[in-house]
Amino acid sequence: MSKTMKRMMILVLLTIVSMGLNAQDEKVKVDISEFKGGTITEKEQSRVVSKNEKDEDVVTYKVTITVTPDEGFFITKDDIDVEATLPLKKPETRAEGEEEKPAELAGKLELVGDEPEDLSKERDYTFTVEDGYGAWVMTANFHTSVLVLGSDVKEIADGSLFGVKTITIENNQKVIGLGENDVTGLTVVVPANLYNEYKTTEGWEKANITVDEKNSVEMGISFTEKNDYVAFYSEKAVLVPSVLKGYTVNGRDKDDKLILNDVGTVIPAGEPVLLFSKKINDDDFRTVASEPEVFTKTRATDVKNALMVVTDDNKTDENGLYVELGQVYMLYNDVFYFTQAGYIPVGGIYLDPKALVVVDEEEPAAPMKARLYIGQPDDEATAIIPHLSPLTSQLSDAWYSLDGRRLSAKPARKGLYIHDGKKVVIK
Repeated sequence: MSKTMKRMMILVLLTIVSMGLNAQDEKVKVDISEFKGGTITEKEQSRVVSKNEKDEDVVTYKVTITVTPDEGFFITKDDIDVEATLPLKKPETRAEGEEEKPAELAGKLELVGDEPEDLSKERDYTFTVEDGYGAWVMTANFHTSVLVLGSDVKEIADGSLFGVKTITIENNQKVIGLGENDVTGLTVVVPANLYNEYKTTEGWEKANITVDEKNSVEMGISFTEKNDYVAFYSEKAVLVPSVLKGYTVNGRDKDDKLILNDVGTVIPAGEPVLLFSKKINDDDFRTVASEPEVFTKTRATDVKNALMVVTDDNKTDENGLYVELGQVYMLYNDVFYFTQAGYIPVGGIYLDPKALVVVDEEEPAAPMKARLYIGQPDDEATAIIPHLSPLTSQLSDAWYSLDGRRLSAKPARKGLYIHDGKKVVIK
């Protein structure tokens, strides 16, 4: 049975019962089905009877319906279709043996009423139906005011955002095409790894871009005019923000320029990396956790990462990992420098020279220098900046007891201490 026939049969099976206070109202029946996204009801005691000039017979009924969108939905007048049916025939007026026939539609009824500025709010519409006819709210298309766009959505259809208040972007890989839509003032919730890109993409920058805080991971990194690289690691796998590139450090050439390996779209859990950006702004860099099955790279791969991170498992004592003068490198303004003697705290990232592969095998391996330079994506070395990192500067000034405990200042008490990687006697 077709959908239309089913509707006709439903209409016929409904008993013709009075829906108003006036006895004459039984001549007009209004049928309202259920609709996803909201409700439509006939407003109580709303029918207005219009009689002919002689004030004898009812000519028309004006019926008011109340439209109430569910939370997160909206509807317009054009989304509602009200049809009149042919005059209702009471059972007692049928000829003996006459079969009940399906009702037939008599035409579309016009809805009257102002559209509210906020289409998600409750409002009333009226329509007029002739005496003896029925009315049926055939369709009511409620639209969601909160769109959720999954990873299979590549572009939003032209003019399809009318009435939408919030868009939630679930796609973690790219910026969705906007089409011919104005998003001025629209709230757009995006994955944290796409936050910076949405904020700067033409058209989308007019929206109120916010981060999906529920799945957000703060990266705690920043770039300045002096550095294009920062060291980073996460205890769980995360997506690389779209405005960044992630690299492991795997080797060096004869000129002490480091060889980088692109990690792709995912930073593995516990894998220290260099994050590269030519984009300088004040935005916080945030990302989202990656599903475990997305990326399986570990340190057991053929390409070994020379970047290391101090953890509770490899720290020397409660102060962190103790290193000797020149034992490891630390990053500062895109250059790796030999550290002074001292402690690298838990969470600190350093470069282990013993893990670097010398790629120019035809040349004898040069002695390790005090500085190693990062090869930019355009394969140009960064400028030499003759400064120690803040951490290594602090290490060079720090004083330690013989058991490795860091002191707050130069000791005043006589004894044997460690300073600048050497044993020093205070007399």
